[in-house]
Amino acid sequence: MQYELELKPFIRKVGLKYKIIYITDIKLHSSKRRPTKSVVEKIKKSSSTNKPSRLYGFKVDEFKDKKNTDEIVIDIIQRDPNLFNYIQEERERGYGILLRIPDGGVPIILGDDTLEFMESKNGKRVLRGSNK
Repeated sequence: MQYELELKPFIRKVGLKYKIIYITDIKLHSSKRRPTKSVVEKIKKSSSTNKPSRLYGFKVDEFKDKKNTDEIVIDIIQRDPNLFNYIQEERERGYGILLRIPDGGVPIILGDDTLEFMESKNGKRVLRGSNK
């Protein structure tokens, strides 16, 4: 059976509890990060510890055709093949899974390592080269 995630307004269903996944931001890093193997494992860990978590290893070039950051977030999350199994398991336990995205879209900010690189000698060279 084919499943698909879609963005739509929340409508509460009676008798169903909800787990909410908050998307806070997208950070761009200049250093290589080991890619996150399983989005679902990060969601489960974050849910059990009640602490935020971060996904790594996605390249900006992969999302050139996306119109906004909401589409990027949906694309990243649904890449995990275990996602729909997780949603189905939670549904059987009486929970619905909601994805909360900030009004106006997900903000994209520079990571600390990227800011550090831009202030370095090599970073300034790159910026001068891109301004030509």
